[in-house]
Amino acid sequence: MKWLVLAVIILAQQPTKPPEGKGAAETNSAQGTGHTESTKNKQTPSAQSAPTRTQSPVAMESQRSGATASDHTNSQQTSDEDRATQGKLTWFTGILAVVGVLQLVVMFLTWLIYGRQAREMRRQRHEMRQQRHIMWRQWKSMSVQADQMKGQISEMAAQSGILQESVKVSRDSAKAAQDGASAAQKSADATKDSVEMFINKERARLRIEMKPLLLSPQYGSAHTVDFTVSIYGPTAAFIVKTLCVTYVLPLEHIEYREAGEVVMFPIYSLPQVIPANTTPQDCFAFLFMEGKEQGVFVPEIQAGKLFIGVRGVIKYRDVFDRDRETSFRYVWKYPSADEIGEGNWEKCGAKEENQET
Repeated sequence: MKWLVLAVIILAQQPTKPPEGKGAAETNSAQGTGHTESTKNKQTPSAQSAPTRTQSPVAMESQRSGATASDHTNSQQTSDEDRATQGKLTWFTGILAVVGVLQLVVMFLTWLIYGRQAREMRRQRHEMRQQRHIMWRQWKSMSVQADQMKGQISEMAAQSGILQESVKVSRDSAKAAQDGASAAQKSADATKDSVEMFINKERARLRIEMKPLLLSPQYGSAHTVDFTVSIYGPTAAFIVKTLCVTYVLPLEHIEYREAGEVVMFPIYSLPQVIPANTTPQDCFAFLFMEGKEQGVFVPEIQAGKLFIGVRGVIKYRDVFDRDRETSFRYVWKYPSADEIGEGNWEKCGAKEENQET
């Protein structure tokens, strides 16, 4: 805007400024004319005062022609300078006009941009007002929700107190129930122990007692290993299964002979039911000498080269319908190899081969 005003002021002042050359020419012309007139005026009184003094007409005409030529030359130079100056002023004025037009265009575009920005600002202000209104409503809603939450917190605090009381009562009830369960478990264990004690007291038990070994034949040419089965307890025992076997082996094979490696036979002399308070039942198992004569067999046993072994198992059921088992395993040994006398039976084998269940 400042540049436009400055251009208008310059354009308004330029035409009124006279050219320097033209003014100088006019001044010189006026001075020359004045000088001529003054000369004429000076010369007239002289002529009048001295009528006798006269000049030559030829000289006067020559002076006039020289003055006229000089004035014409000065006027032509002044007009050339004025035209050059006017051309420069015209170009400068055109440039200023173009600059002014461009400034007008820029100002118009700036005005358009400012108008658009003003519209955007109005729109933003309107949106901000709407957002402020929405935020105010949200703040109002949040205030209401805060009040409601305060009420809910109060209710929850009250309910928490009630729940704490309920939890305390539940804990007490659970503790009482746990104590009751523990007492019931203890009572059940005590009852079970009592039942087990009663069963163990009233059940039947079978035990094996070995008789001394007789190396003389008992039934014809057969040798036997004799033993008794005794019952203990106030109730009967019901035989389910019996197995027994005897063998003659070197000592190094006595401990390694398993039940699955030999054939075991039932104990036929044992009855199916053994009542309580029954006298010991006599039982036997055949011992086969495998063709050896007694005179040869006995010295080898006495010398410790051969050993007689017996093993068996009796499976039965008591009156409480529980499965029981009595197993036994013995080996016959003499006191020493140098002495001839009665030997004795000694337990051998694993622990489970000599037990009562």
